[in-house]
Amino acid sequence: MRKTFFLGVLTLCAVIGAVLLGTHSAAAQDPCRDQFGNEICPYFRSWDGRINAADAIATIVGYCRSDYSIQIYGVENSQGFYVFTVTWKQVYDALVLARQRGYVLITEKSERQLFALSSSELQMSAKGYNYRFPGNTCGGFAIPTGNPASAISNPATTPTANPLPADIKAQGTATLNIALNLRTQPSFKASILVVMPRGATVNVIGRTASSQWIYVEYKGKIGWIASYYTTTNLNLARLPVVQ
Repeated sequence: MRKTFFLGVLTLCAVIGAVLLGTHSAAAQDPCRDQFGNEICPYFRSWDGRINAADAIATIVGYCRSDYSIQIYGVENSQGFYVFTVTWKQVYDALVLARQRGYVLITEKSERQLFALSSSELQMSAKGYNYRFPGNTCGGFAIPTGNPASAISNPATTPTANPLPADIKAQGTATLNIALNLRTQPSFKASILVVMPRGATVNVIGRTASSQWIYVEYKGKIGWIASYYTTTNLNLARLPVVQ
């Protein structure tokens, strides 16, 4: 009876030891946990894959998935909703191209954007909110190095800008609150002429009837941007409506 009891105790200790060793080993393999399993990355929460978990004012959040993709969700009135997914390959290619161009818009939908930056970081942006984090946070690849020009096989072509109507003149200027796309039409689905950096100044020409979009000039290119993301002293309601 005594022998059976001691064997049972030894078996129990072996099981507990295996569990503890397994936990330690798994934690050691997670770059965002220390050897004791504690979260150590300020930009990432391992247990659910959320990227900006500690940011209570976020209007956009990201989640790392098992296939190394990033799922982007919007947040409004404390409610989250799915927006889009980008694959690790999309992220990698954009990071390579960003080293050449400074920054690249990966995807935009529902006023939420994901950018690749020349610093090898990604940036989530939405309605004046911006959050940066390492480009390979979700894994799947190493940070790109080498010649950026040779890494992208089919870079996107640049659409032709709208010509400036002869009877419309610049009415003043506006400053971008975030990085913005200059588009060929007043729609988030329209082609992108150029990505303009946060803080850039544009010449304002006109607006849509609702004033939600303004017609601007930036470094010789003419197109549309969402007025919500700009700061200007102009009274938008008095700008000429551009059809």
